[in-house]
Amino acid sequence: MTRESEAQLIDFCLAQARAFDRSAWMGFDAVGRETLAVAARQIAGMDLVAANHRHSFLSIADELAPEWTGIADLARRTRFDLARFSNLIRRAEHHALAAS
Repeated sequence: MTRESEAQLIDFCLAQARAFDRSAWMGFDAVGRETLAVAARQIAGMDLVAANHRHSFLSIADELAPEWTGIADLARRTRFDLARFSNLIRRAEHHALAAS
């Protein structure tokens, strides 16, 4: 994942945390489906997603990567840095809140 696609993924995930749109996940093409599935699973576990929407993120992750064997395995296969992603999401969310 390039820095540009990473930034697009961060922006996309923040927007989805505010207003989940299943079709948007299927149409997002800045990163591969497995990478997107890891992002959806990671977002589902973060506090910026309302508890009643977590199942939507987990469901789309299953749809994007139906043969996944765990988030750690999928992250390793896609070279997805879970800690970096979480940190970037939290920083971007904090920045968005401070700007509003």
